[in-house]
Amino acid sequence: MTASQKDENRLTLYSAVLLNAVVLYALVTTQKVAPAEWLRALADLQLAIPAVVGLGFVTLLNSQLSPKGKERIVFWEWEHPLPGSRAFSWFLPRDHRIDTAALAARFGPFPTEPAEQNRTWYRIYSTVRDEPAIVTMRRTYLFARDYAALVALMLIFFGGVAIIQLRSPLLFIVYTFALVAQFALAVNAARKTAERWVTTAMAMASQ
Repeated sequence: MTASQKDENRLTLYSAVLLNAVVLYALVTTQKVAPAEWLRALADLQLAIPAVVGLGFVTLLNSQLSPKGKERIVFWEWEHPLPGSRAFSWFLPRDHRIDTAALAARFGPFPTEPAEQNRTWYRIYSTVRDEPAIVTMRRTYLFARDYAALVALMLIFFGGVAIIQLRSPLLFIVYTFALVAQFALAVNAARKTAERWVTTAMAMASQ
């Protein structure tokens, strides 16, 4: 992933965190669902200061998470969370674009142990990593993975603020549900794009 791609993802991710923080601050300030207040908060620098502080704290926590930690959040797998760890046992049989015989002839027998699967898949991926489609899929996957990790942190930090500061249980439920929905969507997107990334690399390498 090039530096410009990293910067593009980072800007979008942090903008999403900032928006969630501003919405929470607007809810705490008004104690009601009022989109006009959200727009006022976005336009008012003084009102946005607490949101920026929240953004800084969440992104600081996010920087403490390793890539493997983020994979664990997405795949709910502790020991072998990397997408390539299930490349041959799960992904390969589900994708008919892959010439299995040609791939095996080029890269050897397919392992079954997760760590070996990931190592073998990475060898395959390395041969096509600069293909535009692979670059795009990797960037999309990393965005979804990182967003899922950020929302998990927001559920802890912003959710904690919400349960203390929002006087209405309904407002707390609405805000928390919005975070949970974002998390579910991000996890699902990360899993689907990871599978597409892994299988497309194998399909290209098998041709």
